[in-house]
Parts: sequence; C-alpha cells; structure tokens
Amino acid sequence: MYFWYLITAMTISIILSFAVYKVALFFNITPKKDYRRLQKGKIALWGGLALYLTIVVGYLIWPQEALLNLILPASIIVVMGLLDDRFEMKAISKFTAQCVAALAWLYLNQGPNLLMQAEISPFLSLSLSALWIVGLCNAFNLIDGTDGQATVIGLLGFAFIGICFPTLMPMSVIFMGAGLGFLMWNFPPAKIYLGESGSTLLGFSMATMTLSLPIPKEGTAFSVILGALYLVAFPLTDTVLAMGRRKLKKRPLFCGDKDHIHHILQKMGFNKIQVLMIVSFMVLFGDL
Repeated sequence: MYFWYLITAMTISIILSFAVYKVALFFNITPKKDYRRLQKGKIALWGGLALYLTIVVGYLIWPQEALLNLILPASIIVVMGLLDDRFEMKAISKFTAQCVAALAWLYLNQGPNLLMQAEISPFLSLSLSALWIVGLCNAFNLIDGTDGQATVIGLLGFAFIGICFPTLMPMSVIFMGAGLGFLMWNFPPAKIYLGESGSTLLGFSMATMTLSLPIPKEGTAFSVILGALYLVAFPLTDTVLAMGRRKLKKRPLFCGDKDHIHHILQKMGFNKIQVLMIVSFMVLFGDL
C-alpha cells in the first residue's frame, strides 16, 4: 500500500515541480548571482511551493490529523519563504515567522512531544521544542547551497523515520514522494532550487516529525533524542561550524560565506554530483 502512496506522491511532485518551474521563470523568480551562486543559465526558485502543494494534495488523498497539524503552521513558513525568494525579506521578519509557526505547531500538536516525555519541566521542554524547530529551519536553509543537497538529506531522514517508527510511515511516505519527485528537477545540474520556502519547509517538517517520535517500551526518551540528533547531525554540524567561523572572523552570524562543508569539497576538486554523493554517504552513516 505504501509503495503506491510513494509512487503517487512522487508523480504529483514531478508534475507540480515542473509547473512551478515554468511559473517561476515566467515571473523571473530566479536567484541573484553573487560570489556564492555561479550557476549557468536560468534556474527557478520557489521549489518549496512544489513540495508544499504536493504535501497538501497528499493530505487530501490520505487525510491524517498529524499531517494537517503540520501543514497549517508550515503555511506561515512557506509564505514567508516565497516572499523572501522574491523580495529578500529582513532576517527578523523570517525569524518571527518561524517562531510563530513553531508555537502554532506546539499548540496544535496534541500527540506526544519527545522533549515533554524527557522528564524535564514543561516550560523548558516547550522552549527547547521551539528552539529545535527554529534551529532546524535555519540549519536546512544553510546547507541548501549546492544542487540536491538539502533535498537528499531530508529524503534520507524521512525514510529512516518511517522505517524505524511505523506509526509515522504514512506521513513519511508523502514527504519521501514529494522529495523524490522534486529531486528529478533539483539533481545536478538543477533546474529549480528549493529556495527559502523549500529549505525552511524541510527543516520545519524534520523538526516537528522528530519531536513526534514515540518512545518504544524498551527504550528511553534519551535514546530517541540521541537518534533524532543523529538524523540531523550533518545540518547541525555545518550550522555550528558556520556560526563559530563567523564569530571568530567577527562577521554577522547570518551573513553568507563560501566555507560550508560542500564548498570545501568543491574547493578540493569534486564536482556537484560527487559532492552530493559524499554528503549523502555522510548523512546515511549518521542515520544508520
């Protein structure tokens, strides 16, 4: 059954990604070229819109309360991302939208919260949950610096969540199908980028799904939290390194640079496909 869910979601995503690609090019929604963006030819942004619409269609076909509770607050993330892709919004506006979306999800989510079950105070667990969501939104945004990277990292994470936690498999399959379909257009050389809307959507989805992980009878909250950290070890590591690097160089924390892990690999002589393969194996190792 899940196989056909996956194929259907992937097919929908392929079609919607192509449609968004054409619309974005028509309205000239393309990344501005700078020292970090040296792509050749016109590449569309707004890839996040294709992912979001695929997930919405997935919900309409296979209604799930948990998925609806994710879609509603994620709409705030996506709308702000689409505006940023077009007008380059201020960092404080994006941060505010992420905080509102995180609080909205925490309010809507009536199921178990991983940190709430970790035997810490409710206030601390809710604060850490909000920080986790906002942090992963930005972590996935930071790693979306080369073709297909953030998409593949999200794909692997959703796959392992579904395999290890069967109760989350229905939702994971929809995200996997959406990611696989989009990857058809995002694989090097990419025709469409995730953009701010897509990278933050992936981060938000991964954050909320990891917070929804159930604790097995034979396990502990700590063991599941540790597993969740391994699922997102690569984006978290790259983000911590970026923040530390900019702090040491006395540069703004949210000012982009060309020293991320994928940039270093490219400087070593690897092409985009090779970089994607190397990063994929790193992520796969952490997930396993």
